[in-house]
Amino acid sequence: MNKLVSIIVPVYNVEKYLKRCMTSILEQTYSNLEILLIDDGSPDNSGNLCDEIQSTDERIKVYHKANGGLSSARNYGLERCTGEYIFFIDSDDWIEKNAIELLVSRAEETGADLVCGSYKEVREDGNVIRNVTQERKTFNPEEAMYAYLNGTAIHSIVWGKLYRNTMFSGIRFPEGCLHEDEFVTYQLIYAANQIETLPEVLYDYVIRENSITSKKFSKARLVTIDAARGLYEETLRHDAKEIQELGYRKYIKTLESMYVCAQKYLDDEQIGGLEHYQKEIHTECKKACKKLQGKSELRRQAFLIAYFPLYFTTMRKVRQIAKRLAGKR
Repeated sequence: MNKLVSIIVPVYNVEKYLKRCMTSILEQTYSNLEILLIDDGSPDNSGNLCDEIQSTDERIKVYHKANGGLSSARNYGLERCTGEYIFFIDSDDWIEKNAIELLVSRAEETGADLVCGSYKEVREDGNVIRNVTQERKTFNPEEAMYAYLNGTAIHSIVWGKLYRNTMFSGIRFPEGCLHEDEFVTYQLIYAANQIETLPEVLYDYVIRENSITSKKFSKARLVTIDAARGLYEETLRHDAKEIQELGYRKYIKTLESMYVCAQKYLDDEQIGGLEHYQKEIHTECKKACKKLQGKSELRRQAFLIAYFPLYFTTMRKVRQIAKRLAGKR
């Protein structure tokens, strides 16, 4: 068990956190590492810090590039890494000392292309918010997709997982948009021969107030609709009716949640470029009224959005006001 593992670390405005992240990598019990620090045009001192850290360990490679976003930095690393396995870590997070060893050990024991560790959400000071764990289990791609869509395992994040490098043949992160992980996770599940999940908490995910994922809603987040549509279309290429149904429900649920979150954008005629999302939401919700069976909440909301959007919006606001009033009593 001495396969080379490439650890790809996108770096942008993280001078406060980078040393902690890198210390956790350099202290790994598994030492055969290729560490790629991708400085994505950081305006702070992160780039210089990368160069300083590189001088301390010959396993570190530093690349400086023009700012292109998280996906661009990850793709840059994918084009240059040489390891048998690939591991992603965000530069404000850190990993447990035995993380890579446990992941590689499981991959070598089982021959799996993809091994997923558990993780915990922590505050910047290290205090634990919650553990997100899963069972020790073996999946084929179909079983893994079922667990992914049900939310029981294999979450839609690319960090904290070990990938065989061949999985990324033809797969890259979409550049210039948010929620890039949601575009590639389902593709990687189908690209794997076998998927393993581990109950051990190996990754520490830092929740920061000014991080991308903690920011308030913006119209850029509407791309989650594109990701959900792509996932559903991918399930149609595989002969598994139950998974196709789950994929469809996820797509409709995403349309509905984005309609709720993005109301102020979708209903504002002064904001251009969102017409295709408006049309897709209303058209697909109409189809869902016929396609979804029974009297489910999902079907009810689809019906209201499709045919009575003003009523849907008004009742939602009334419920919000009632909830606030009830909380003051």
